[in-house]
Amino acid sequence: MMKKPGLACSRALFWALCAAAAGAGGCQSNDSTGTPGTGGQSTGSGGRADSGSGGSETSASGGSKGSGGVASSGGSNGSGGVASSGGSNGSGGSAAGTGGAGTGGAETTASGGTTGASGGSSGGGGQAGQGGSSAGGRSGTAGAAGGATATGGAGGASAGGWVNIMPVSDALKDANGVQWYPYVKGYTPGMDPLKTFRYDASTGYLVVTYADYPNGSFDNHLGLIYYDKKVTNYKVRFEYHFKDPQAKNPVSWGKNNSGIFVFCTDPHMITGNPDFPTGIEIQLLGYQSAGGDVNGQICLNSTVGMYPAKVGSMNVSGPGGCLKSMQSASDFKTQNAAATWVTVEVDVTATGTTSLYQYTADGMKPASPIQTFAAPVKTGGQTVTSGWFSLQSESQPCEFRKIELMENP
Repeated sequence: MMKKPGLACSRALFWALCAAAAGAGGCQSNDSTGTPGTGGQSTGSGGRADSGSGGSETSASGGSKGSGGVASSGGSNGSGGVASSGGSNGSGGSAAGTGGAGTGGAETTASGGTTGASGGSSGGGGQAGQGGSSAGGRSGTAGAAGGATATGGAGGASAGGWVNIMPVSDALKDANGVQWYPYVKGYTPGMDPLKTFRYDASTGYLVVTYADYPNGSFDNHLGLIYYDKKVTNYKVRFEYHFKDPQAKNPVSWGKNNSGIFVFCTDPHMITGNPDFPTGIEIQLLGYQSAGGDVNGQICLNSTVGMYPAKVGSMNVSGPGGCLKSMQSASDFKTQNAAATWVTVEVDVTATGTTSLYQYTADGMKPASPIQTFAAPVKTGGQTVTSGWFSLQSESQPCEFRKIELMENP
């Protein structure tokens, strides 16, 4: 019987050629008795790594799963490989993927997007391996594509120390899990069955609305929504504007009128169905307003438990009236149109002077505040050194598109 010619020779020639091509990642025999390339998968820290013969592991350290180097069948294309995209990291870490490398090939690193606590900027793509490609790291939660940094990333602080405390869902909790807690006159504290305060998923705004009020009628359902965390020395900064139409049957002062309360008492301890629970109200107005002709007035609300009170140098025995701010009526008219977004910052201190600033139209904090009052602050006859802050509902729909907090020592 005649032997099949050249089988051993063919195998020898085949493996000799493979040895010569080892720098290209090796090759794979399809003969059932041949030796396959090393191929296979290994898993790196947070990423996937596929390598040809000698291919390096790919990892997305701390980030999302990297795409990993693409291995050839049995390693026949070890020199190429797709470099991993950097993992995302919203908590402030960095992520880097490494490109697949063939035997003797240089390792290729794609610099992943680094993210600060604010989300940070996206990283650029690294150099690809031979024939490979790389993708830049995906930006963190608040990092914008293209490398822009979002101020106060979701749950984290920006470079300036501001923390984004906007609610992130219908549950009205911020990214760190702190609750926005409603009080609406006529209902149990913590309950808001008509959804006066709600998260708008289409915009990400916190909105004050009367859309679900029966017949659109306000009916004296005055309200506050508290950031449910006791704070002492802090800054809070936000952007607001008003929307039409005003609710029917509004309070007489409610047109284009809202406010921020500071030095508030614990919202979980509210009793007696007050118009507004105890706190120092600083008005937020839009032109034209039934609440006044300047922004940032301090108003003495009608809660009986607030008095006697002390605000700055003024001792107050009962409700009534507002303390003017230092804004001029002409500036209010030109800078505070009701539909215009206005940025306000309140710097609160337990032992010094609390100040309110209205930012310029180009987003700059002015040198001088439009309202101040010095410690000690007293409500209910007691000196107040810490408390909650809250935003107001007074019959005019309004929206907040940014709310940030900076806590100080």
